[in-house]
Amino acid sequence: MRKKLLDDFNITTIDVFPESEKVFHGVTQAVCVPVMIKKGPTEKIKIRLHNNGKIDETEITIEQIKMTDPENYSIVAATKDEWEILKKIHNPEKFARLENWIEGSEGEVHQTSCRQFIRNIDTGIILVRGDHISEFYADLSPTNPKERWLDKEGFLQEKGTAPSAEHHKKERIIQKGIMNLGMPQRLQSAILPSGVFLGNSVNYYFIKEPFAQLNDSKYFLLGLLNSEILNWRFKLSSTN
Repeated sequence: MRKKLLDDFNITTIDVFPESEKVFHGVTQAVCVPVMIKKGPTEKIKIRLHNNGKIDETEITIEQIKMTDPENYSIVAATKDEWEILKKIHNPEKFARLENWIEGSEGEVHQTSCRQFIRNIDTGIILVRGDHISEFYADLSPTNPKERWLDKEGFLQEKGTAPSAEHHKKERIIQKGIMNLGMPQRLQSAILPSGVFLGNSVNYYFIKEPFAQLNDSKYFLLGLLNSEILNWRFKLSSTN
């Protein structure tokens, strides 16, 4: 839909109001107001960010939109200074996308469809969910027994020959999958040892070859996934 609007219409201006502006009486949600002309395509858009009566205005091109998100055409509501940073970190001549050297998925244990294999008593097999993860730390303690363990034999029998059934045998970099929009640090990752299973509220990553052979590659990736710059970039265009 977004691509069609950009191709078939001329979006001239987008006014962005945060929740604090309270644009409509009794409504606390943020508001976005696009102005467009029926005849397209879009070439440039003025982004106007409203905050406490002040307006930060910048103009972006369709090429910049494609550069920051070539698949979904997300229109990033960023200030003029922030766009200068965006143009640098999305420069394909200087930086590689993470997807070029890592691959990942969500946790192999679906916490709804696989609930019959999740236990409140110790089975010897820990299950890690999103609320067990913080920056650089995965909580593997049995302090809170609620849905903390897994019936490994039953789960693997149900899982069959799916490739993800073998992923618990490897060390993984894991990441909390759901974070409140208001949290200052929305990317939180840690290293998980082998032998531990993951709920689907967790994302996990493996480093592709030949990068996996580089010294300390997993710690480098972990640092990136917890970094201030990637957290900032993620918050600009991602709600989950």
